[in-house]
Amino acid sequence: MARSDEQLAEAGIVGYGSIRLTEDTVFTDGYLVNTIPSQWLDPKHAGRIFDVASAPGCLKPSTTSEYYTIHLKLPGIHFPVDAATVVVDAVLRMDSEERGAKCLKENESD
Repeated sequence: MARSDEQLAEAGIVGYGSIRLTEDTVFTDGYLVNTIPSQWLDPKHAGRIFDVASAPGCLKPSTTSEYYTIHLKLPGIHFPVDAATVVVDAVLRMDSEERGAKCLKENESD
């Protein structure tokens, strides 16, 4: 998922399926790992949320969720170069039921 045309194009070039992220995007199952340092998400539209972006976190102002965990700047503090790779590898090691969704990657070699 991405917001910008450039990010969507980049995902397509490397073989990922992509979905445009908007304020109306609904995350029905699974986990959401947020890396966007902006208050954009209504928690009614998401399941379990792990927020690893910089402040202020991703929840819209005046909203809360018991399924929201915030770890501000966590990847950048502990492993700035490999943060995304580590998160992706961890999620892909889970079976599809545990992570609640199928990977959008369609290239069998990846």
